[in-house]
Amino acid sequence: MVNLEPIDIINTPTYGNRTAVTLCEQYKIKSQNDKELLEKAKDESYKKGFHEGTMLIGNFKGQKVVDAKNLVRKEMI
Repeated sequence: MVNLEPIDIINTPTYGNRTAVTLCEQYKIKSQNDKELLEKAKDESYKKGFHEGTMLIGNFKGQKVVDAKNLVRKEMI
């Protein structure tokens, strides 16, 4: 196991800066073997992050994720 500190990238009003941690606690996910719960948490995380999330880092800090996605893609290309 590697002990790394996560980097906050997106803030959601519902879950804050650490959506994955919050959802794992909420769904009581204990390991990678909790596949159904992980899938549920992932779907919820992606949906909330994309539609309600705000960027915390980079050139698009403070912008909604839904707006920043295409701008980030364009910058990368």
